[in-house]
Amino acid sequence: MNNKILIVGATAALVLAGCQNMTDQLGTKLAESMINSATNGEVKVNIEDLQNGKINVTTKEGTISMSGDDDGGSMKMTDASGKVVMDANGKDGTMTVTNDKGETMNFSGDGKDRPTDAPADLPSLDGATGFSSVKLGTESYTLVYQITNKDLKATCDQQTDKLLSAGWKKSETSVSLESADAVMRNYENDDSILVLSCGSDTSVGTTVTMQKNKKSA
Repeated sequence: MNNKILIVGATAALVLAGCQNMTDQLGTKLAESMINSATNGEVKVNIEDLQNGKINVTTKEGTISMSGDDDGGSMKMTDASGKVVMDANGKDGTMTVTNDKGETMNFSGDGKDRPTDAPADLPSLDGATGFSSVKLGTESYTLVYQITNKDLKATCDQQTDKLLSAGWKKSETSVSLESADAVMRNYENDDSILVLSCGSDTSVGTTVTMQKNKKSA
């Protein structure tokens, strides 16, 4: 699937947000005109349910179906064969993207609690909030969170202690970087490698990112 369907999706999403409350025929025609203009008329648009917060867009590369309400929204994309390649749900803060090989990438980011599927060997500090995560099959897991401690090095040192207690050891083959605004450290165990990144966030304190990847055979 090329970038056209992504551009169509973005355009349609903007239309959905801006025209959802238009109840007259003029609003419907305006939405059709915006999408057709953005795609040189190479799409078929079904916005009969626009007033109910729904849009369907079809191109030769695939289709996009979107819906939204005051509680959130969803978007599903399929390729020309009908296979679902992206299924996003804004109500529960998750998104799954599947490629043509059947490999999936899961995004989670409601921020309220630590993700239930977060690996035990990626421990987070007490008081952590603003969680988000990305999971790529069994090969990779990234966990991100924020903490109000604005002492960057102290926060990263505390996270390092947590990781060492979880069985990680400092990597001797990777370079670590430290500056006033960011810290990056590398660790490994028998099966995986880990990159720990800590960055200053003036609105929160410190953002901590842990990316775990399986070692290549």
